[in-house]
Parts: sequence; structure tokens; C-alpha cells
Amino acid sequence: MGTYSFQIREEQIKLQIDDTHAPYGDPFDTNSLFIIVANILKRSTKIVEAFVEQGDVIKVSLENKEDQDKPEESFRVPMCILKNIGCELFSCKDTSAETAHETTLKILKKLQNYPWEAKVMLTLAAFAKEFGDLLHLDQVINTQDQLTKSLAILKGSLILPNTPPEKRQRRRSAVLELNNLIKETLSVIEIIIRESEKSYSSSQRIAELLKPINVYWIVMTVIACANKVTILTSEELEKPLDLSFYERKIREYKSVLIRLIGHKEVEKPPFEQPKVVEPDEREYYELLKVENNKYIILHGGIDQEWAKEIEAKVNFISREANIKIELFNINQLNLEAFWSSVHTLLSKLYTGKYAKKQVERLYSYKQAKGWFFLNKGSTTVVVGSRESFLKAVAEFDKWKVDIRRRTLEVAFKEYHESIIIDLSPGPITMPPPVTVPPESRKYINGCLIIENPSLDGKLLKQMNCPTCTLDMEMNGVTYRCCHTSKSSSSYY
Repeated sequence: MGTYSFQIREEQIKLQIDDTHAPYGDPFDTNSLFIIVANILKRSTKIVEAFVEQGDVIKVSLENKEDQDKPEESFRVPMCILKNIGCELFSCKDTSAETAHETTLKILKKLQNYPWEAKVMLTLAAFAKEFGDLLHLDQVINTQDQLTKSLAILKGSLILPNTPPEKRQRRRSAVLELNNLIKETLSVIEIIIRESEKSYSSSQRIAELLKPINVYWIVMTVIACANKVTILTSEELEKPLDLSFYERKIREYKSVLIRLIGHKEVEKPPFEQPKVVEPDEREYYELLKVENNKYIILHGGIDQEWAKEIEAKVNFISREANIKIELFNINQLNLEAFWSSVHTLLSKLYTGKYAKKQVERLYSYKQAKGWFFLNKGSTTVVVGSRESFLKAVAEFDKWKVDIRRRTLEVAFKEYHESIIIDLSPGPITMPPPVTVPPESRKYINGCLIIENPSLDGKLLKQMNCPTCTLDMEMNGVTYRCCHTSKSSSSYY
């Protein structure tokens, strides 16, 4: 493969790699594996640099620092997985990009149960295991130990130092190209691992920095490196394999990482409690707008104990999911100004049907004992009552498994909406829709009151609540709904 000629649309790649991802089980200790792999590759690349400088004698002194990072004592290397991946990497396959693509998908399929960052580390570990062994044996060319020397011959380790003079310069250039790509790839992964360690949520931070498509290209790059090692140790120096395309891909990704980190606020250490902020009146509109893609829960209600209660529950979710969630107590605002802004949101901030329904629901909780408003970015909105939130937290074990794969907002939103449905009496036949302006609504003890509702000038005989779709209780010309199967305020 003199140049990279394989053409496939990135959308197709994304679909194919998504099909290989089905994580489950306990979290994988990626950091411990990184420490091991980094020790191997950093020392191995020093040996390569010595070969480039010294030529036929590969001997380099490698320091053994006592204070260097060490893996967790409890960490166990998944040997069978590494051997399986190693077989894919070093099987002397055709070096074309098409074959590399197929091999990448096979590797990702073998690693389908691991998180994305673990897929990258396990692939690189399988490469490091072979590459480090090869370079380590390179240093024992003059050994009298016949076992070691025989192993070096079988590994192809002696080919590098025994390169004929006429091929030496070309082989040095090829080895240096490989070495630089290995170092660049390791540095990219190190950025991701180290940056995630600084974050309040390592899994969330990794998800921001390491997209599935990035995983694909890193694995493709490792495969290219493995192919180059095979060529360099099998007397096939004339076989073309240009690594420049992969080096360019890795460097582009590294530049993106540096920009992402450079624009990121300084992360705070792992939290013990959710951040509680008491904003002043001027902030309320910006709080609801939420443009910085954070998890934020706004909460309020006429019961002052609700603030303490929700703080404790959010603290529980934050700790269990290892995700930072900021809390804003709306009762610290000018409430009249806040509730006026809710109506503004309907027409300006949230245009989707689901989001508008959530904000409509929020408006109905004006006099409730407790309510919450979960936001992430400008599109994800989940609104509920004190009861629905407490029920969701009490049943956390039922939906927590979806957090890692589908994110907190998706897992919580879907489960919370199922709770709303469960609290409803069942399927409801909807009468013709009635638009009820906010000024025609009243709220008493959390219940929505609508007077004189009409359609085409005629007084309605039946009406569904515009907030929760339940049948509203009719009393003369007044309709009332407390958003439960029975029109009572006990729901709150």
C-alpha cells in the first residue's frame, strides 16, 4: 500500500463500529493497563532511537525509577483477549487499507463488551506486548544464553541489527517512521487518560474526548504499525507501506484534543456533593438557557424541605454514576420573574414538541410542593414532580445500567417518562385540542384550574389536561386537574 487508497464514507464507518459496541459488566481499569503499556513503548522506542543513531549495535541503558507510576495491585491483565487481538495484528495479512478496515471491525467485535477507551488500550497493549518483546530481545545479540538467542531468532529480532550495509539507511528511515507513529499514538492516548483523571467524571470526560470514530482510527493506526513491524522483521523491506496517512490522522486528532482541553475550564477534583448555587435575579434567564452542555437541575416548590431532599438524592446519583450535576434553587430568585420566563422559553428556547411539553408541565407545577427541571444543553429537558423524582431515584438500580452506554440524560429521561405513564390511569381518548393561554390558567395547591374553556365558541363538556393529558374534573364552568389519577393535591 504505497498510499492510502481505500475509500469509505465516514457515516458508513460509524454505523459499522456502532454495531460492534455492546458494553456491560464492571468498569475496566484502563489507567493500570496504560501504565504498563506506556512503560513498554517508551522504553522500546528509546531502543529504536539507539538503533537509528548507533546502527548495528543496539544497546541502551533504561532507567528503573522507583517513583514511577505503578498499576493497581489488584489489576489482572486479560491475557486471552490480548492473545486474540495479537493474532489479528500479527497474522501477516495483506497490508491494504481494505484489509485493515476488516481487521479493525473484527478487533472491535472481539472487544464489544468493553468501553471505548478500553478498546483502544487493549489493542495498543497487544501491539506493545509483541513490539516490546521484539526490541527487548534486540539488545541481547551478544548473549551466550542460547534460549534468549534462539527466541530472538524466532522473533526476527536479529534482523534489525544485522541489516546489510546497502539496506541500512532505508531500513533506518522505515524504522524511524514507525517509531514516530508509535510515539504519537501513545501521546494521544496519554492525553485522554491523564485529562480524564483530572475530571470530576472520568467516563464523561473520556466520552467528550474519545469518540467512536477516533477509536476506529487509532485501531487502524495500530494495525498499520503492526504490519510495518511484520515487514521490517521478515526481510520484506521492498514491500511498500506508507504510514504518513495514519500519522496525519493521529496528529489531526491530537490537535483537536489540545484545542478541546485548551477551551475547557479547569476541572475540579472529584466531588463529594453536587454543586449548589444560589443565583441572583439577573441570572434566571441564563440558567434556563443552559448553553454549556452541563447537567443542571433547577428545582423549586412551596415546601422548603424539598431543597434539602433533592440535594441528598442528587448527591446519591452523582456518586453512583460518577457524574457532576449542578443544582439551582429557584426559590432564591425573583419568582415572578422566573415564572414569566418559563412562558418565554416556550416560544424562544425550546421548539421541539417534547421539550415544549416538558416546559408546559413545569408551568403547571407553580404551586406544587416540589418539582425539578433537568437540563443538558439546549435540547434535553426532563420535568417532573417531587413524587416522580423520588420514585426514579428509589428505582435507580433499574436504569443505572443504561447510563454508561446511553448517557445519564437519556437513561433518566426514558425511565422517568415511564414513571409518569405508570402514575397515569391508562390510555386516554383525546378530545379536540384546546389552546389555553397561560393567562387563563390558575394554580391552587399544585392543581391547574381553567375557567370557561371553549372550542369554536362552545363550552366544552369534556377536557383533557393540556399538561398531563388526564381527564380534568368539571365543576360548573371550571375544569381542575392535579395531574394524578384522582384530582387531589396529594400527588405533590
